[in-house]
Amino acid sequence: MPNPGKELSSIDFASMLGGPLNAVVDAQAKAAMSSVNFIKAVGFKKSAKKTKAGEQSTTEEPVYVGFKFPKEVSPYVPEDPGGAITSIPVTSGGAGYTAAPAVTIAAPGAGGTQAVAVANLTGDAVTSITITTPGSRYAGAPAVTLAAPPSGGTAVTLGTVEVSQKISGSARNSRQIASS
Repeated sequence: MPNPGKELSSIDFASMLGGPLNAVVDAQAKAAMSSVNFIKAVGFKKSAKKTKAGEQSTTEEPVYVGFKFPKEVSPYVPEDPGGAITSIPVTSGGAGYTAAPAVTIAAPGAGGTQAVAVANLTGDAVTSITITTPGSRYAGAPAVTLAAPPSGGTAVTLGTVEVSQKISGSARNSRQIASS
């Protein structure tokens, strides 16, 4: 009867596996040394220095490489390209009003909120305009109109509409823009 243990122990595994395994290890070591030699040749500067004994020694310093490329930067765009209405002054209050006239304000730029205002009446004349919602994204002064007075009355004349300009979400300054 065959004895598998005795047959396996008679095989010389060291010579069968050792030779190819040693060849793989040697090939890997040579490839690694090839990479090291390439990095030393390309990545370091050699400069000769004399030692105290007068012998030449080489000092290897790394090569530094910088990369520059033009990058286009988009122009600054304010968070809110327009502002809010801060004031609608009344130059002449007109006459003959029996009730506060309706105030109509033109629409803002795209994505903005509509401004809303009401006229304040004293007697039969408009004395001021109160802004209840200042709106947003008004790039310029919007057209502001008031309802006409009853027959025989005099229309209101408005002054310069003020619009605050917003930059990065906060009001930076206020500019006056004439409104008709």
